[in-house]
Amino acid sequence: MTQQPHLPPSSRRVRELLGSSQGMTHQDLVRQSKLSPRTIRYALKILREKNLLVEKFNFRDARRTIYLDRVQWLSTHPNAVSPAAGMREIPGIV
Repeated sequence: MTQQPHLPPSSRRVRELLGSSQGMTHQDLVRQSKLSPRTIRYALKILREKNLLVEKFNFRDARRTIYLDRVQWLSTHPNAVSPAAGMREIPGIV
């Protein structure tokens, strides 16, 4: 059994939503979670700091980033190398 990192409730909720999707924007997360935009930004910050987040470039709208749960993403991309903490993006087309 793996140890789950301690996360605030908002980060747990965002991670849960990301784990059940193919990727979501900030706006999608606000709509789905019914949390405030500021709370979502904070949750994403925590997930980023704990290296639990994948951020992908959105080719449909470059102003919006697509967020994914890193654990789920790595399980569906077995040949991917998990980047070191602090790296922002894993290449991919959405």
